[in-house]
Amino acid sequence: MAEKADGKTVRVLSLDGGPSCTTYVYCLQDIVNQNPAFLSKIDVIAGNSDGAFLAMYLATRPKEAFDPANAQATVADMITFCRKFFDVCEPCMPGLGYLRLFSGLASYTSEHGVEKFLNQTYGPSSTLRDLPSGRRVVMPTYRITGSPPDAVIQANFGRDAVSDVTPANAALQSGSFPILFPLDNGHLDGGVFANNPALCALSQLMSGGGETRMEDVVVFSLGADAASWGSCVNRALNNRHLAKWGWIKWLVGFGQPLLLGAMLLDAMQRGVSTQMKGFIGDRYMRLTAPLGEGIVWELTEYVLRLQNVMFWQGQRASQGWVSGRASSFQPSYDQTLAWLDKHWYTP
Repeated sequence: MAEKADGKTVRVLSLDGGPSCTTYVYCLQDIVNQNPAFLSKIDVIAGNSDGAFLAMYLATRPKEAFDPANAQATVADMITFCRKFFDVCEPCMPGLGYLRLFSGLASYTSEHGVEKFLNQTYGPSSTLRDLPSGRRVVMPTYRITGSPPDAVIQANFGRDAVSDVTPANAALQSGSFPILFPLDNGHLDGGVFANNPALCALSQLMSGGGETRMEDVVVFSLGADAASWGSCVNRALNNRHLAKWGWIKWLVGFGQPLLLGAMLLDAMQRGVSTQMKGFIGDRYMRLTAPLGEGIVWELTEYVLRLQNVMFWQGQRASQGWVSGRASSFQPSYDQTLAWLDKHWYTP
C-alpha cells in the first residue's frame, strides 16, 4: 500500500467515465501548466470507464513522472494515450463494427486489440498491488456473473478490495460499456452505479481501519453534468398535463434518445456530489465540463468515428474555460485555481 504523499492530507483525483474525458484531459493539462506541482500531490487516483483507462495510465507511470519537472510531459503523454485508445477501440473494419452494432447480435468492438494495447501501455505490473507510481487506485465495476450480482471495487487498499487483477483487466472491467464493448470476465461498466467514482474512493479510505480520517481527505472530481435538458423538456416538465409521459417520450422523444437513461446517469453523478459535500464539505470540488448534446449524441460521435472532432471540441472548450468565455463550465477557471491553492497545494 502506498504511503500518504504529503503529511496527513490525502488527495484524491477522481475521473468520471464517458466522453467528457475528451474535455477534462485538457482542463487537467491547463491546471498542470499553471502549477506543475499538481500531480505530485496525488495520493489516490479513482476512475471509472473512460476515466479508469486514464487513471490506470497515471497509476502505471513511474514515480518520477509525477515530479513537477516532468508533470507537463506526463499529462501531454496521457492525452496522446487517450487519443490512441479511442483509435484502438475502433474495429479494424468499420463496416463490420456497424454490422455488429446495428444487427444487435454483438458488441460494436471486440476486446482483443484493446487489451493488447493496454498491456503494452501499462507495462509489466502483475497486479494492482505493485503499481510503479506508488499511488493508490480505485476502479468500480459491476459483476453480473455469479449469484447474486455485485458491485465490485477494484483497488490496492481498503477493506474487501479486489487487487489480484492486472492493470489492463481492472480498467477493462470498469470500462466494458454494454453494446459498445463485450463484457470482461463477467463484469460491465462501473458507471451503472458509480460513473463518478469519488464516493467509492472515500469509502475505501474510510474502510482502512482508522488510517485516514475523513477530515483529512480532499477530492478533486472531473466529469460532466447536464446543464439543461432543453427547452422542450423543460416546458413539458413544468406543465402538469404534458408531464404525464409514457415510454415513447421518456425513451425517444424531444430529440433526446434515451432521455430517462441520461437523466438517471446525471442524477447519479449529482447525487454523489451531494453526498461528498455532506461528508467532507468544501474539501470536495467537482469540475464539470459541458456535455454538448447529451450522452447519447456523444456516444454517437464515437461510433461514427468522430473522435478527432470530440478532442477538438474538448480542447476548444478548455481554452474557453481558461479565458472565461465558457460559462457552461462549473466552477470557473479562477475559482478552480483558488480552491486548489486552498486545499490541494497546502499541507
